[in-house]
Amino acid sequence: MDFAAQDIVNYLCATTGAIPVDRPGIYLTEQDGTELIEKLWTGTETAEELVVAEDVRENTPSLFLQDGKERYAFSVDTNNKLQRHRFDKNLDEWVKDHLQGEQPILIHKTSRFSGGIVDGYVILPGTDFDDVQIVNFLVIPYEDLTFYMFALLSSGRLVVIDKIGTKTLLGQVKDGQFTAASSEECVIEAAAMVKKGIKAASGIKSKGK
Repeated sequence: MDFAAQDIVNYLCATTGAIPVDRPGIYLTEQDGTELIEKLWTGTETAEELVVAEDVRENTPSLFLQDGKERYAFSVDTNNKLQRHRFDKNLDEWVKDHLQGEQPILIHKTSRFSGGIVDGYVILPGTDFDDVQIVNFLVIPYEDLTFYMFALLSSGRLVVIDKIGTKTLLGQVKDGQFTAASSEECVIEAAAMVKKGIKAASGIKSKGK
């Protein structure tokens, strides 16, 4: 599947997403009532749907993590507790998985999730977002611990932030549709970065540049 700018928007408008390791397309999730639904988007249509969790709170944040063997989905239940589900290949469905620890992890109502199955850690350089909020974001880490971040803002702007905190406007999003403000070359390069980034964000490393 070749990535276009609209696929960036689809990812950022979803609650989370990941690139499958064994098939073309992209996994996207959406909330339907108290259910978290996973859909496989092929670039032209939705190929399949699965229920990930049945007891998520309203506007839950969520996160996919995966490696070559396991797929995990993190979300927040109706009691504001962090929960994890694991995809069972034998059952071909998502099952609830137990988190380690003696006490449940309570999640604030405005919290967002980001993570990866990688060694080491990264810290986001400071950047100014004026008076708008970040609706959703995608971090693209590299092995040298630098990274870029795509952010969908409450104003509808789609921006990319480089490893030193410089912000570049890619375009505007309205009703889930993307209109480019940057050059075609910039958008194509951004789409290629996003493909690498979704892999990295869900647990697959990208090489540093």
